[in-house]
Amino acid sequence: MQREVPIGAVSGTLWACGMRVWMVTLVGDQSTFSLRGTLFGLVLPSAVVGGLLGGRRGSAQARPASTGSDRQSSHPCARFLGPPGSDR
Repeated sequence: MQREVPIGAVSGTLWACGMRVWMVTLVGDQSTFSLRGTLFGLVLPSAVVGGLLGGRRGSAQARPASTGSDRQSSHPCARFLGPPGSDR
């Protein structure tokens, strides 16, 4: 899990830079750049989300594989639908 967070953060930063280039391509010369808007509004949140997703991936790989019944019972809709095969 130690490597996944920085890899996710770098991936999120690269995604944000690509998104910024795409925005400039769509708008053209009318596109403006501000440090606060681009860095704090796009790049930093993307790096944080990428790091969180990388950490989530690392913790999922560290856990043992679950059985099918564990996955179904942990599904968010399981408490409303009941266990598989029930009349509920």
